[in-house]
Amino acid sequence: MQRLANLVTWGEVGESRQSAVGSFAADAGSLSMDVICNWTDLNKVITNIVGYSWVDFFEGEPRLNRYAPAAHPYWPAFRATRINSVFGIGPIGVTTLGDSVPALWNNFTHYVIGQTVLSHGIAYTCNANNFNEEPPNPAFWLVDLNPVVGGYAGQWQKARLSIQFEVTKYPVVSDVIGLTGEAYRAFTEWSFSPNIEQLARKGTNWTWLGIDPGAANSFTGDTYLRVPKGILQARWIGVPENWVMDGRVFPTNLMKAVGKLNDRPFPSVGWPSTRDATINVQFPAGTLLMLPPAMTASAMLTGSNAGGILDVFESSDNNTYRPRALDVILKWVYFNPPYDPANYSNVNIKVDGVVTLVKIIGHNLLPLPYPRLGVDGVTYYSWYPAVKNANPLVAITTPLATDEDLQYQYTSMEDIWDCVNNP
Repeated sequence: MQRLANLVTWGEVGESRQSAVGSFAADAGSLSMDVICNWTDLNKVITNIVGYSWVDFFEGEPRLNRYAPAAHPYWPAFRATRINSVFGIGPIGVTTLGDSVPALWNNFTHYVIGQTVLSHGIAYTCNANNFNEEPPNPAFWLVDLNPVVGGYAGQWQKARLSIQFEVTKYPVVSDVIGLTGEAYRAFTEWSFSPNIEQLARKGTNWTWLGIDPGAANSFTGDTYLRVPKGILQARWIGVPENWVMDGRVFPTNLMKAVGKLNDRPFPSVGWPSTRDATINVQFPAGTLLMLPPAMTASAMLTGSNAGGILDVFESSDNNTYRPRALDVILKWVYFNPPYDPANYSNVNIKVDGVVTLVKIIGHNLLPLPYPRLGVDGVTYYSWYPAVKNANPLVAITTPLATDEDLQYQYTSMEDIWDCVNNP
């Protein structure tokens, strides 16, 4: 990954055994790898390995930016999911005994290779002939990793990180500056749960089979109409909360969509069909009803900035508001009952500010209480659009000029993924 090119050399830390560990199953895979970086680069290395998101403005417009988790250098399908441990190598700074490392080790001493010197309970071994070189200069001294007393805290020369890589369950795109519009195509996990809608039509005449015809052979009962439906769910992962909630408290775009229908085929840029890759799978306008969403907040180590600074390490001000990330659970009811294809109505609604003619299908259809012969000669237990009408003797002009009198109104589901207060 380019962002880590000058910070980390991808390569396993060599020891008496291989340091990389992996586990695999038919539905999962995990790899770990140890790398070493300069301690002074640790902040940037951590954020660039685990990835981060932030919100900024470009030419006056807000934009969502995502830096993806680092890909494994050998198996790029695996992405970094966490850093399991960080160890300092080569101490610099203050000992646990409270003493600073001497400015000069000894002004008039010549140290030879192999000579060991004890300072503040820390053992140093000379690594090369030198004069007046104080530890922990790595060119001349090796640190005894098992000191007699005490130890160092704070700064180190190098950092050793143990990184865990896994195959994600959702699409991950490369680094994107200004991820808008089709944001749902990445960092979003989709699922669909089929269900059924069952309606009863009262007063249907039924006849027993295998019994002599006659009045005693008939009875009145219900006819059950079963129509498939389902729940479409999207889990939008790790979104900065100020992109979703205005003032970090009010999700404007979500509130605008709850209880409404999709005003255009969704998603506008879908995924190719299994049988025909030239066709993208979409849900027709009016067939998705937005349910109340759910949000789960998590800590966000990175600040809202392009540098991905670990600001939790940068400030001791306990009153500083720490940024949070949200996993947003979005749900829609999909419903597209059969209708007479030769008898349907349209409604004029605004789609992206342009008045557009939309076929009234899906959730805005209501079932007739009896079968009806369609113009194509087929009898339908059909569903038809209906509107609130105070005077049924007055003819209703179609296409409708507005969706106000329909059972449900329409809005853009694409705007959910845009910044708050999308007009």
